[in-house]
Amino acid sequence: MDDASPIEEIQTLFMSEYIRERRLGIEKAAELLAQGLYREQLREMLVKIAHGDPINNLAEYAQQVLDEDMRRHESLPPRYESKGSEHIVGATCPRCHHPNYYDKRVICPGEERYRILRADGVQIDRIAVKCQKCGEEMRIEVDCEGYK
Repeated sequence: MDDASPIEEIQTLFMSEYIRERRLGIEKAAELLAQGLYREQLREMLVKIAHGDPINNLAEYAQQVLDEDMRRHESLPPRYESKGSEHIVGATCPRCHHPNYYDKRVICPGEERYRILRADGVQIDRIAVKCQKCGEEMRIEVDCEGYK
């Protein structure tokens, strides 16, 4: 079987106009993530669903799969982490305490950010993002160098 086949199948399901097809795509992505396969590509696709699907249940389900994957991998030593995990930044909502994950490739090019100089001399970006569960706006500090 061609390595791209499962990824292409999931992409096709994610592009479907039918909710049941997109949900099936999330389920298939969760299965592959549980097996440790295609982690970088699947996380990237799931972040887009979690942040951009107009159906809240699908966005929440994709976020649950991302959360589960993060829990599964956060105890692993760095050498086992996927290339691409450096693109993901996390923040906990101050209102509902939901763990949120954002892809720097998505949030850094946006307009809702400004550069600040921290007391330790490091320049970082402060970006306005919304909680993926309750919609509360929060500002997170992210190093967007190379993502703009």
